[in-house]
Formats: sequence, C-alpha cells, structure tokens
Amino acid sequence: MPNINISISQLPNAMDKLSLNIIKAFDKSVKNYVVENVASITDLSPIDTTLYRSNHHVSINQKSNDESHVKGPGEVINLATNKVKSYKSTRDNRIFIQNNLDYSENLENGGSKQAPIGVYKIALAHTKFDFKKEDLENGN
Repeated sequence: MPNINISISQLPNAMDKLSLNIIKAFDKSVKNYVVENVASITDLSPIDTTLYRSNHHVSINQKSNDESHVKGPGEVINLATNKVKSYKSTRDNRIFIQNNLDYSENLENGGSKQAPIGVYKIALAHTKFDFKKEDLENGN
C-alpha cells in the first residue's frame, strides 16, 4: 500500500475505505477462484457421453439437488460465472460446486480410467486462490 499521510481526524474514513476495499478484493478473488475451479473440473472430467462433464454447477448457501444438463463445458462455465456474480462474502455465505449425477461420487473415487484419482480433488488442489494487492489498493 502507498505510504499516505493522514490526520487523526481522517483515520476513521481511511479505515472504512480500506475495509471496504478488502471486502471487495476478497469477493473478487473468491468469485475468480470458483470460476477457475469449475473450468478446471470441467476440463478434467471424463468424457463418455459428456453428461458428467456438462453437469457441474454452482449454488450459493445451500446444496442443490439439480442436474443441469447444459450444452457443453462453455455453458457450464458461463452459468457458474453468472451464479457467483451476486455472491457477497459474509460469515455464513457458502458456495457449493457439485455434480449430482448418481455416478459422480464413483467417478470422484477413481471409477474412471480417464480420471483414476478423481476430478474435484485434483482441480481444487491445483487452483490457486489469488488475492491481488492491486485489487486491495484500488477497491476493485
């Protein structure tokens, strides 16, 4: 952060602005992390009928029982991007990335030659949570 000289009377407003910038930067980082994970999960998904690959979806604050049969990986990522746009970080907010097909747990546990050690755990292990300093400074 830049070194800024402020008076004691300006400190509360400066702290409010910094707090708001931290929240905005964190929200942006979370949203990017979720979309990057969905993209990675989709890329790592075994391809047979593309049903599994096209069924990953995001929900906020509660798990979903939906099966989202979309047209392909691009649409999966677009839906995830749209879903997280409204996300705001709070202590109680949660984001779920899931696939509710009846055989998805079997695939995650190595039931596919194309993904012998799963999909989600590999994607989550390789996606970096990136909290950018410039977002913090600019309030983006």
